[in-house]
Amino acid sequence: TTNGYSHNYVKDAMSNYVYLGYSRVMVDSTGPTSTAYGGGTDIWLNYQSLYISGYSDAHSGEHATSYCFTTTQNPSSCSWQQNSTLPPVTTQTNATYHAYIRDALGNTTYLGSQNVMVDKTLPSYVKKV
Repeated sequence: TTNGYSHNYVKDAMSNYVYLGYSRVMVDSTGPTSTAYGGGTDIWLNYQSLYISGYSDAHSGEHATSYCFTTTQNPSSCSWQQNSTLPPVTTQTNATYHAYIRDALGNTTYLGSQNVMVDKTLPSYVKKV
């Protein structure tokens, strides 16, 4: 739903009711936002790092582990982390990383994908005779 108020009562064994007051109920069903996701390139490098910046959530706030980088486009495969930067990818790979963020209630936002191309193969040299 929607935001509203909850009126709270307590009932005893004789069906007597006592009004305890009311509580404000606020519903958050929107995911957080980010101003940037990047770091990957479409060129071969020795290592690459990915980052998310500008996390914002107007309602429930940031989750303790808000950030996810994964090679599958599926948030259920996420290993959520506190850090908004993926440690540098230093192993040889040509992969696409997907980024997600979530808020304190678990509302998830997909930020997009970045290519990571790491080349660790040394060049070869053939001497001409």
